[in-house]
Amino acid sequence: MDIVVHSESGRLAADTPSDKVRAMVGQAARHGKIAIHFHGGLVSYRNGMDIANRLADVYWNKGAGSYPLFFVWESGLLETLQNNLGEIAWEDFFKLLWKKIAAIVERKMAQGAGDRAAGTLPSLDTRSLEASIDQALVPSAAGDGVQKLAAGEPGALGGLSELTSGEQTILRAELEGDAALVLATARVTSGLRVPSVVQAERDRGATFIQGSTVARMDASALEELVDRPAPGARGILSVAKVAAAVVKIAARVISRRVRNRDHGLHATIIEELLRAFYMGSVGKLIWDAIKKDAADAFAQPGETYCGTCVLEALRDNIPVGARPRITLVGHSTGAIYIAKFLESAQSLVPGQKFDVVFLAPASRFDLTAGMLREHGARINQFRLFAMTDANEKADRLVPVLYPHSLLYFVSGVVEGDEDVPIVGMQRFYDPAHFPAVEFPDVETVRSFVSQSPQRAVWSVSSANAPGLNTASLKHGDFDNDPETLASLTQIALAGLGGMASATVTGHN
Repeated sequence: MDIVVHSESGRLAADTPSDKVRAMVGQAARHGKIAIHFHGGLVSYRNGMDIANRLADVYWNKGAGSYPLFFVWESGLLETLQNNLGEIAWEDFFKLLWKKIAAIVERKMAQGAGDRAAGTLPSLDTRSLEASIDQALVPSAAGDGVQKLAAGEPGALGGLSELTSGEQTILRAELEGDAALVLATARVTSGLRVPSVVQAERDRGATFIQGSTVARMDASALEELVDRPAPGARGILSVAKVAAAVVKIAARVISRRVRNRDHGLHATIIEELLRAFYMGSVGKLIWDAIKKDAADAFAQPGETYCGTCVLEALRDNIPVGARPRITLVGHSTGAIYIAKFLESAQSLVPGQKFDVVFLAPASRFDLTAGMLREHGARINQFRLFAMTDANEKADRLVPVLYPHSLLYFVSGVVEGDEDVPIVGMQRFYDPAHFPAVEFPDVETVRSFVSQSPQRAVWSVSSANAPGLNTASLKHGDFDNDPETLASLTQIALAGLGGMASATVTGHN
């Protein structure tokens, strides 16, 4: 039973020629019920194959359910994040920047009305704060140190205001004379790589280019902070420019808190610091490549590109007038694949409708809103399985540095902006914090999902009608949690419609 469509960069892999794809799609079409599963962008090829082998009978259910087809591609983003975030966390320059930003934020939070009126920040002893950051990264505490750091943050901060331009000027002057920052900047300068070497790596198409041998900062980000006596010279990392960058990052952290766009103070500091200086090192290039793979999969011709090949095979094998039940299941970035699938299906299989299931979707609201506006009529039934916000925050992406889930990390770092709305995150379904007038794409999806209480199942939900349960507590659990798998089996057997009414709010 062939069930895997293996691709590389959107193209059919050598072990999955187009005639093989057409044959397996033909078998699926003759069965009349099809489940097409798109795994997430974290996994390697081997893990993708393991998912296919493990879920095959979940959908097939001894022939009574849906014929399973699995899109499997290679990304390995999780390994990149685990390795690189671990190395960044131990980097002396990163830790110093983290401490300086955290100290500014703490001083701003301690600012009283008198200080604000005078345009000054209180002087604080931040040694305890710096020690807590060091302790959070000690190997013996790495299992929970960063989590404890985040858990110890203050809640609501009444009276907190934006960092003023005058305050920023004072802080820059303080940092320019900070002995620890001056010394650390000199160390990074000693490891600066000459522009010709960096450019040679760019010309070779390197996915990540390090600007200094003693810091994993992106070469392009580091370049903004370097003074060069002449073009092509090694240059000097400017203390003044580093000080200005630190203050700018702190101002963004505070602003996000004031505007209710933060992910917790600790996580937000890490997000802003990584986005400013370490984007390539924390997976943005791989993330962008994953999204590009999903788009490329539906290019022409079908002999070459996996998504187009599957859709053409459906067109050629579905009998005239027949409408098989086809369920599209997308885990994480698999939801991005589904948006592209529906777009291409418009012309290749006109008239065919699809049931759609999202498992912890990592797609942006603007992409999904566009999908609904353009192709919502092709969606027969819909269901979203995801975690409550409390459980999302408690799911640690990696065992060091960052305290929340992959979706929080995507929202705060790899999408390249602050608090980017992601469909699988419950926080964005609160209209009080994300009003329709300011977030029209969020409102489009939110309105669609709220049309039925069966369209969203927030984990943990385990006492509902069949097909409406999940107990996943980690982003990667949605394809192995028994409750979720039982729901997928029910969906494969009976579809998304016709189930008993239920309210599926979820709990911690």
